[in-house]
Amino acid sequence: MTRTFNPRDVGRVIQLQAHGTSLDVASTVLTRRARVAPAIAGWLRWPGADRWTLVSDRPAVGAPSGFLQARRRGRSPEADVTFIAPGLHVISGAAHTWQRLLGDACVALGQAGVARLFAASTLDDALAGQVLQQAGFAPFEADTVCQMAAPFVAAGSVGSSMRVAAEGTSFAGDGRLENVRRYAAADRPALHALLVAGQPEAARSHESAWSRWADMPASAGPRRERWRVVTDGGGRLVGAVRMVVGRDAVWLNVAGSPEAVDVGALFALALGEAGRLRPGGAVWTAVGDREPSLGAAAAAAGFVPVVRRQRCVRQTGLQRIAPSWRASKRAVPQASSGAVTHAQPRASRARERAHSLPEEGT
Repeated sequence: MTRTFNPRDVGRVIQLQAHGTSLDVASTVLTRRARVAPAIAGWLRWPGADRWTLVSDRPAVGAPSGFLQARRRGRSPEADVTFIAPGLHVISGAAHTWQRLLGDACVALGQAGVARLFAASTLDDALAGQVLQQAGFAPFEADTVCQMAAPFVAAGSVGSSMRVAAEGTSFAGDGRLENVRRYAAADRPALHALLVAGQPEAARSHESAWSRWADMPASAGPRRERWRVVTDGGGRLVGAVRMVVGRDAVWLNVAGSPEAVDVGALFALALGEAGRLRPGGAVWTAVGDREPSLGAAAAAAGFVPVVRRQRCVRQTGLQRIAPSWRASKRAVPQASSGAVTHAQPRASRARERAHSLPEEGT
């Protein structure tokens, strides 16, 4: 039986988390928190705790108990599987536990308003990719997670140039005059258009470019973010940088039009500021296989490939039924949780058309 986490599962989660598999590299390198913390936050429904922990009690003969965690991408109808325990290579029968948890997660999150559930596995782990596909996840994109151990920031370097530029000053890059400034709410339409234009064609029908860019890893908040935008001489937005500051590292997102901006300069500017935000900390980023300009710029900036991932997605069916296991404005949290119904996770085509959501920005 699969059910939602409750406080009686604390001991089980603590025991299993040491043998689990993280599917969310960003949260792992930025927070390194125990898995029981987001589980309790999701059970209490703290503000901003759009995360779920599902627990499975021996779903089949010979299959071990386990748990799955997922996190919603802000207010979008998309969510990511972030952690599953036990690991596939740790204990016999774990594949059955994964399949049950993944299937039930699609049903439960679909009832909660999530339309698409994403999961990523390393290309070195063929078994994980096989289990995800058997659970109904379809691969749509591959990327590479890269790391720079600790960017060197010298006095008067490009890092301080970015700080000055953020105050409205200009700098010359690759023969073009560009302005760097802080992101403002009025920049969202132009930034969204830039992200969509740079998104690989194969990913557009599966994932919102904005939700992936703005996704906030667990336990991070607005004060841990730094956004910068780059405009050309005519004021057109041609590049952007987003930095999420963690305990020991910084996660970096870079977007830019290769025809209008020097992507290498964007990485240099971002590394300069990241070195000041988290001195001595590593800087991480992910580059898609269909983004050659970003990959070349990251390699030139000194990033080293760490792991290649296969990113997969599954439609949940987006069932508009209030789940019995979800709390409804209760004053005092209850310890009991209802079981997740093992229904067909795939909705009919008519229901999918009726509940299809408009694209971002429409």
